[in-house]
Amino acid sequence: DYLTIAIHELANISERRIDRLMNPDLSGLPAFLVNVGGLNSGFMIAHCTAAALTSENKTLCFPASSDTLSTSSAKEDHVSMGGWAARK
Repeated sequence: DYLTIAIHELANISERRIDRLMNPDLSGLPAFLVNVGGLNSGFMIAHCTAAALTSENKTLCFPASSDTLSTSSAKEDHVSMGGWAARK
């Protein structure tokens, strides 16, 4: 679980750096790193892809070890999902 959270944090930092690089107000560079916009979108699609993957990582890094389900006809109240967390 901790490894998936760490990987997500790295992805989140990377996506924020890409955003800062593409934003002319923050970087002083042309928007999306292209001099002439219009049909040429520069690196806009790359940034959208990075944002989408970072958002998907948020759902994938939910800690499996924090999940619990009642099993065995309610005889076992707390069943750890630590095994599933290790397989992730």
